[in-house]
Amino acid sequence: MTEVRHPNQERGIAIFSTRFLDTPFMETFRIVLLVKPGESGPIVKALVGSGYPLQRATSAADAVRLMGLGPCFLFADSQNATQISAAEVASLEPLVQAGTLRICLIDDLPPSAPIGPLVTTLLPPELSPEELLDELSRMLWMNRATAPNAEVALRAVFSTAEGSRSGSLSALGHFNASFVAQDAPPVGAKGRLAVFDTNGEQLFEIDAEVVGERRASRQLKFMVTPNAPMQRIRHIVARAMGAGSRLIDGVTIAVFDESWLVRQLMTVALTRAGYTVTSHETLADLMRALPTTTLLLLEPGASVLNPERLKEIAKRAAKSKLVFLTGAADAVVKKAQEATAVHNVIRKGSFNDVLVARVAEISAKG
Repeated sequence: MTEVRHPNQERGIAIFSTRFLDTPFMETFRIVLLVKPGESGPIVKALVGSGYPLQRATSAADAVRLMGLGPCFLFADSQNATQISAAEVASLEPLVQAGTLRICLIDDLPPSAPIGPLVTTLLPPELSPEELLDELSRMLWMNRATAPNAEVALRAVFSTAEGSRSGSLSALGHFNASFVAQDAPPVGAKGRLAVFDTNGEQLFEIDAEVVGERRASRQLKFMVTPNAPMQRIRHIVARAMGAGSRLIDGVTIAVFDESWLVRQLMTVALTRAGYTVTSHETLADLMRALPTTTLLLLEPGASVLNPERLKEIAKRAAKSKLVFLTGAADAVVKKAQEATAVHNVIRKGSFNDVLVARVAEISAKG
C-alpha cells in the first residue's frame, strides 16, 4: 500500500507517492506557487511549511514550464493567473483533462480570464491553513494507489481490431476490472471497454488493456487518456461498495452561487462524475428549476438572500436535499441553518475529489 501521511505528522521534506483520480500511473507530485513577490498570506505560508515538494514560479511563463514537467498542483492568485495566455492555456488543457494538473486559485477570476475554464479548485480567503491542509491530505488519501475493487454484475463489451467480445464485469476498480467472456481476449490485447447497467444504458466507455488471466476472467487495466471517465467509474465503484444502490443518473443537482467561477467549477466536477447539473445565477431562475431538482447546492451568504428568502427556498425545495456550499463566516452559516434546519454543509475550498465524494454521500442517504 502506498502511504500518504498528513504533512503535519512529520518534520522535513518528503516526497509522497500517490495517484490522482484520473491518473493511475502517477508516482509523485509537486506544488507550484505563482503568487505576488513577497506574498506571505496564510495559504502560501501553509503550503511552504507543509513539507510537500514545492517550487516557486518567477512568472506565468515559468509556471507553465514547471507544470509541463510532471504531475503537480498550481496554486496561483488571480493577478498572476490572468497573465497566463490563451495559447498557454491550450497547452495546459490536456494535462488538466488527464488529471496530472490541478489548478487551485486563491481568489476569484473574471469570466474573461483564459485560465478560468481550467481552474479545478477555488480557495476562498476565509479558508484557514488548517482546512486547506486537511482537504489536501484527504484528497491524497482518497486517491491512494491501492484503490478498492467492488463486486459488480455489469454487462460489458470488449472491442479490438479483430472484433468484439460480449461478457460481463465481475469486479470493478477505479483503474481496473475483471472481464468474463466465453471467448476471452488474450493477455496483451488492447481495445475499448464499454460497460452497461441492468437497463441497457451505457455507463462508460474507456481504453483498456488485458494485463492478466485469473480463472475464467481477464484482468483489464484502464488506459487513461484526456476525457477518460475516471470520476464516473469511481462513483459507480463507491455505490457498489455500499454507499447506495441507486446509480447517480437519477440525481439532478442545482447550483446557486453569485460567482461565475464557483458555478462553473461545480458544474464541471459534478457533470464529469455523471450527475445532471443546472447552474443558476438568479433566484428566479433557481425557483423555476426546484421542482425537478434532487439536490440543491446553495450559498447561504449570497447578497440576495436573507432568512426569509432562505425559508422560502427550503419550503419550495421540500422534496430536494438542501446543502449549503459556502465560504461564508460561521455566524452566517449558523443563522441560515436556524432558518432552514439544513444540516449538510460543504465548505468552498474542497478539492474536486472530496467535493464529489461528499455530494455522493449526501445524495445516497435516504
